[in-house]
Amino acid sequence: MVEYASAEPGADRAPRASLVERIKEPLEVIGVVESFNDLKGWGWVRGDGDHESCYLHRSEVQDGRLPLAGQEVWFYKGHKNGRPRACYVRVGKLRG
Repeated sequence: MVEYASAEPGADRAPRASLVERIKEPLEVIGVVESFNDLKGWGWVRGDGDHESCYLHRSEVQDGRLPLAGQEVWFYKGHKNGRPRACYVRVGKLRG
């Protein structure tokens, strides 16, 4: 449910959300980095048991630790422009 605060009369702004209620808690996914290009700052990650890869951008990596191919990561699945994207990525250890 979303409630909107009314805009001030005569304001040229759209109303802003005053309360946003989450319908479903997002699930954290454990996965493995398929590839990551340090120079370009992006790559692909696949969650365990997933059939599709998620786009991984360095802006989503937490703590400034850029991942390597084969490294374990924890992330939330999101979508941008209708495509799967890894969000709030935490880098773990290399899988051997």
